[in-house]
Amino acid sequence: MRKYVLPIVTVVMLLVGVGLLVTVLLTTDNDLMKDITLNDNDITREKLEFSASGLNPGDVREYTINLKGKSAGTYMLNFDFVEVDNGALKNYVDVALQYGQDCYTYRLSELLEGKTVSFNCRIGAKTTVIKVIYSMPLDTGNEAQNATTHFTVNLTAEKF
Repeated sequence: MRKYVLPIVTVVMLLVGVGLLVTVLLTTDNDLMKDITLNDNDITREKLEFSASGLNPGDVREYTINLKGKSAGTYMLNFDFVEVDNGALKNYVDVALQYGQDCYTYRLSELLEGKTVSFNCRIGAKTTVIKVIYSMPLDTGNEAQNATTHFTVNLTAEKF
């Protein structure tokens, strides 16, 4: 009896493990993706909760914003970074906003000091993807160790 139970339990455990692995790999991480539907005749405002905390030298963290409009058009997008808690990590993190082939790169500290990133974006029938990419240069030293910063990103989109 024992020689039959052990192999069956092993196979069942293996199948459960494979099932969990497939579920984790196929499930999208909602913290890394935000879907926004833009208003056609009004200004759309969204408060985006992204984090650069926990980055180590050489790390890259990418967030995806999926923009949809009820009708096609050109929108002016403004990204305003607002510091919630002052922290030293902002001095060591780079931020890139990528739209198609265009990429705008800044220091996080520069953005938190009031620089707004603005660009025109064509929204059509398909979803338009904007990437917000946080990175820490590989040559960053120990001074960034245990540093934190807390901020929000205010997105304003206006059709023109």
